[in-house]
Amino acid sequence: MNEPNPFIDLKEKSFWEKSDTPIWIASSFFLQRNLSSEPFPMKMNATESEVTLTALKQTLMHVPQLEIPIYYEMSELKTWEKQYLLEHFLATCESNNPECKSGVIVDQTGNFLAMINGEDHLVLHSIDTQADWKLAWKKLSEIEIELAKSHTFAYSPKFGYLTSELANSGTALTVQAFLHLPCLIHLDQIDEVLLKELDDEVQVSGLSGQSDFIGDIVIIQNRFTIGLTEEHILEGVHKSATKLMNLEKMLRTALKEKPDALIVDKVSRAIGLLRHSYQIETKEALAALSFIKLGIDLEWISGLTDKEINVILFGVRRAHLALLSNSEISNDELPHKRAQYLQKALKPLNMKL
Repeated sequence: MNEPNPFIDLKEKSFWEKSDTPIWIASSFFLQRNLSSEPFPMKMNATESEVTLTALKQTLMHVPQLEIPIYYEMSELKTWEKQYLLEHFLATCESNNPECKSGVIVDQTGNFLAMINGEDHLVLHSIDTQADWKLAWKKLSEIEIELAKSHTFAYSPKFGYLTSELANSGTALTVQAFLHLPCLIHLDQIDEVLLKELDDEVQVSGLSGQSDFIGDIVIIQNRFTIGLTEEHILEGVHKSATKLMNLEKMLRTALKEKPDALIVDKVSRAIGLLRHSYQIETKEALAALSFIKLGIDLEWISGLTDKEINVILFGVRRAHLALLSNSEISNDELPHKRAQYLQKALKPLNMKL
């Protein structure tokens, strides 16, 4: 019999259920730090990594800004459990050094992750889905200040905070805005808008990290960390994301007043596809869910809220589906398991047009 999985509590605290902005769906913050006294993770042996892991773990578990922190040893987690953590936090931060012992700490909010001995000695990560990103950044900054009272971080007067990748040094802060932009994309305006509206200090990618916008989700993030202040980075990403959000909002307002037959058809077909597929791949599922999410916001669809569709949208990934059955899912089983999940989750939907 399967043992209860510790990540059930994390799933029940999904921050997507708190999301109250249908276009700007999330903001993400990463702070990278390394201890000045130890080699970087890629150069560590097992003993050195154990020293760093123990020291940072002890401090983090007593940081007052964290609500009931929980520690997980990475070596004790199953492969899909590790993947669930990374999926939940939209992160990629595990070390490629087999000798390096690593761990993660999350708190009961479900919005905070600390990776110890991943790409760097420490990556502090926070996600906000309630359009209150200043508060999320404030919490992350306060945690870093608290840690600096007990640890000396690697710092250079020329390059700032030092990281495993020199390009990430300086502030060592990465800020991301996750935007759902189906109208800009499917009305063929996205390329022109990105060229005209975004400056050189930000870059654009999709969920895969590439230029294809899977699920019509566009990620805006700062391109540079060296020679800039945290405030400058935050303001730059916020400014660019706000521009794109407002342009998407204008198109949605026009569609609501005068529905476009092509978009209405895509929304309707998306419902049919997900309700009747026997198996479906992630990319195809996310593309269809994007249209359903748009249809809900335009009030063409009833039965589910935008918050509920957000949970479904990010719940079709491999490790999230594995958590439902508390076991690994093979490549052959995965498309059918995803289709079953979607058929059940989308039962309440009704097309109003």
